Amino acid sequence: MNDIQAQRKYYERTSAQFDSLHLGNDGDAEHVLACQLIVAYLNARDPKASLLDIGGGTGRFYRYIRDNHPQSDFNLMAIEPSEAQRRIAYANGVPEDRHIEGDATDICFSDNTFDFCTEFGVLHHIKNNRKAAREMCRVASKGVFLSDCNKYGQGGFHLRLVKQMLRLTGTWDLMDFIRTGGRRYHFSEGDGVFYSFSAFDVLDILREKFPNVNVWPTRPASSPNLYMGTGHVLVVASV
Repeated sequence: MNDIQAQRKYYERTSAQFDSLHLGNDGDAEHVLACQLIVAYLNARDPKASLLDIGGGTGRFYRYIRDNHPQSDFNLMAIEPSEAQRRIAYANGVPEDRHIEGDATDICFSDNTFDFCTEFGVLHHIKNNRKAAREMCRVASKGVFLSDCNKYGQGGFHLRLVKQMLRLTGTWDLMDFIRTGGRRYHFSEGDGVFYSFSAFDVLDILREKFPNVNVWPTRPASSPNLYMGTGHVLVVASV
């Protein structure tokens, strides 16, 4: 079984529990904060924005806007490869024509179709996350929002120092290859298949089209140096 097959089987097995694990009071607080920040940003700048959510899952972003900002005028679409996750979304009132099957590395829309693209904890599940980031930039005309992990800021202080050394010496990929026995992916019951990833790894791609890039910590930061100081960030890239 390869990594893609393992991830699909994981979602088939766990989709019924996804909302209780990730959307409840004990869920992914960093993504809830990211939703709040993104909506506040858009309400101030572009309250009628069209949005494409990559890897929409069970409809977290759509349901957040519907339940917390019912008067909003956002035009939100999502793509999600997992049929099991899409079924949960539909059962929770997400329209089928707004939450469709799709591949983040080959998005089924033309250039600049949407004002903004969003993702919430999705890129670290995609092997070719740089291609996915390029696709997000391609279909967005005004900006991209990434709510995702930062591998360099996770763990204790000494581990984070080691991680910075690996990053600066260009030896991270070799260490990851060794740690995973050559698989290049990791697995946990809480997250399924995931890859070694930091939102900082794709900032160069975002800046090619969107020169204004800001990074906000969405978990408590232990240092002003966000590379090392926080394990999760929201990246806002715009024109």
